[in-house]
Order: sequence, then C-alpha cells, then structure tokens
Amino acid sequence: MDKNFIVYKRYSSKDEAIDFVRLLNDNQIESETIIDKLQTDMTFANNEHEVGYIIKILEQDFEKVNRLLENNAISLNDLDETHYIFDFSNDELYNILLQYDEWGDGDVALAKQLLKKRGERLDKGWLESIKAQRLRQLAQPRESPMHWIVIGYFLAFFSGLIGFLIGLHLFALKHPPLPDGKKIHAYSPKDRRQGLIIMIFGIISFIIGFRYWFLSNY
Repeated sequence: MDKNFIVYKRYSSKDEAIDFVRLLNDNQIESETIIDKLQTDMTFANNEHEVGYIIKILEQDFEKVNRLLENNAISLNDLDETHYIFDFSNDELYNILLQYDEWGDGDVALAKQLLKKRGERLDKGWLESIKAQRLRQLAQPRESPMHWIVIGYFLAFFSGLIGFLIGLHLFALKHPPLPDGKKIHAYSPKDRRQGLIIMIFGIISFIIGFRYWFLSNY
C-alpha cells in the first residue's frame, strides 16, 4: 500500500533542504523530496519563482519532527551579538511565537530562548494554548465565495462541465496541511454543500446536453 506523504517543509535553499533530510534520515524518519520547478506567477507577467524543494513526511511523524527540530535548534550562545534576533523587541518575539508557522524553526527556538533570557516566563501550558489557537485560526474556512457560487450555478445550467469543475473546487479544496499535519477543507460546510449541488446540476446539465447533441446528430 502506498504511503501517504504530505508536505511538511518548503525550502528555497538546496543546502537547507539537504540538511533537513539528513536530520530526518539520522533519526530514521521517512521522507520524500520533490523539486518544485520554475512556476510563473499568474498575478505578475513573466515573474518566475526560483526552484524550491518540498519535503514531505508521513502525517503521524509531524509531532515527532516538530520536537526533533526544537531539540536541534541553534542556541543563543552560538550567535554573534550582531545577529538580527537581538534587535527584536519582546512584543516582536512574542509575535514570532504566535505565528510560528510563518517563521523558520531556528527563529522560533531563538525567540523562546531570548524571551527567557530577558526574564519572561514562558509557561508550557501557555505555549501549547497559543499553538492550539494558531491551528484554529489557520483552520478557519475561507470567506464565502458568493460570486463563485452564483457563477457556478449559472454555468452548471448552461455549461455543465465548467459548472461541475467550479462545484468540485468549492466542495473539495483543502487548506495546505496545518503545522500538525492535518488537512482541513478550505470552505465552510454550507459552501461545500453548495458546491456539491452545483456539481450535481453540472452533471445533469452535461448529460442532457450530450443526449440532445447525440440525438440531433445521429
């Protein structure tokens, strides 16, 4: 049976990706590496992203890898005093902890160390609570796509296949994997039901249209 690897990290640096995979291998954690080829940004013409490296691991290993990275994080004692982390205020360091998924593992670990060095008390329960709060925030459904729902119904009736694809998007789209590895649907249950209805209408419309075309031509 194929193993379900899901995205854990994205790196723009080949060396960082290699170091991370080596750490996983040293701790007998299975992984899969994908080279993300040049992609064109649809918002800005001719703007290409550099090649990236996507590291995937098994969902059940997410927490294990989180702990592994924290235990192997760089120490403040290893840094020169000119390091940028020392310029952060306490509020900015707390913001790193609150939005830990947007920062590198090293930055999060250093923020914790520096706050403690400055006399701040970081209760383990509090750290767990802000992590849970962030997970809930990231899992929030996207804003209701009313214009896509209206367009989806319209196209489901008059262009079954395109309407079906819009309905499928609303019904099946998921957020990128959360920091704990879970995958959550991007839209609310209400919007997903609308997507399912659009899919059904799209299929019916396509079948009727195809049948009409077939009878007309044969």
